Amino acid sequence: MISNDVLKADLVAALKGHATLTDLLVRQDGEGGAENVKESQYAGTVFTYPAVRVRINRQIFIPERGPCDHARLSFSIRVLTEGASSQECDQIAGVVNNFLHGNPRFLQGNGWSTNLRSSGLEAAIRTGEKAWMAVANFEGTVYPA
Repeated sequence: MISNDVLKADLVAALKGHATLTDLLVRQDGEGGAENVKESQYAGTVFTYPAVRVRINRQIFIPERGPCDHARLSFSIRVLTEGASSQECDQIAGVVNNFLHGNPRFLQGNGWSTNLRSSGLEAAIRTGEKAWMAVANFEGTVYPA
């Protein structure tokens, strides 16, 4: 199987390259953008909203595919925003979902490719006084290149 760190890095890079998404991540002071797309376990010294975090949920080897080393992949993209309303959070999550969901959406990475499908878009929930989180979930089959 392709290692989770490789998959995460490639998914982060794909999201950082999507101009519609990164434009929505620019704050009023002009900072942010692509730099606010990171892996979910990122533990930097500064956290700013809005932010997008990539989490690999699970990868499962598909034995019936033989020696080709295919795997089922499940991952989530968390969108985090701050404000009086959840609207911005849901808007950004919708952009992420539309970018990665296809019928199916083909994506290539460092030594792998996959066909992705959305497995659900969770509406924003309050996580703090003015903090919101929405989640876009995906699944696909990872094919080593």
